[in-house]
Amino acid sequence: MTGSNRKLVLIVDDTPTNVSVVSGVLKDQYRTKVATNGEKALAIATAEEKPDLILLDVMMPGMDGFEVCRRLKANPDTQEIPIIFLTAKTDSVDEENGFEVGAVDYIHKPFSAPIVLARVKTQLALQDAVSEAQDARAQADQLLHALLPKKAADEIRSFGTVIPRRYENVAVLFAT
Repeated sequence: MTGSNRKLVLIVDDTPTNVSVVSGVLKDQYRTKVATNGEKALAIATAEEKPDLILLDVMMPGMDGFEVCRRLKANPDTQEIPIIFLTAKTDSVDEENGFEVGAVDYIHKPFSAPIVLARVKTQLALQDAVSEAQDARAQADQLLHALLPKKAADEIRSFGTVIPRRYENVAVLFAT
C-alpha cells in the first residue's frame, strides 16, 4: 500500500528516542501519528481519522497506558481499535493487567523490529478479517430479509435453521 491507503498506527510514548525508533521501524509500511502522553493519545484516537492500531507505552507521566487503554475500550467509537502495549514493564502481573484492560498483545522493551512488524501486521490482518466477516454477515442478513418473511429470516439468523411451516403469499423458485 502506498500513500493514504496505508494503515495508520498511533505510537504513544513519552520518550522521544522510543518514538523515533518505533517510527523508523514502521515508516516503510505504515503511516504513523505520535502522542507523547495519555491525553493526547485519547484526542488523536477519537479524531475524525482514527488509527487502525495503537502501540502504547505503559509508563507515562499523568495518565498511564493502562488507563488510556481502559478509556479507549470503554468508548464505542474506539473500542475496536487493536492496542499493543510496547513497554519496559516486563512483570507478568503487568502483562496480565494489560490484557485485562483490553490489549491484544504485549511486547517487552527492548524489542526486536521484525517482531514488532510481525505483530502489527498480524493484528491489522485480524482486524481486516473481522471486518470482512461482519460485512459478509450483514449482506447475508439483507439477502435473508429480502427473500424471506421477517419471521423466517429472524429464525434462521437466530437459530441457523427454520421450522418448516406454511407461509401465505410466498413463492420459492429453484433454478439450476
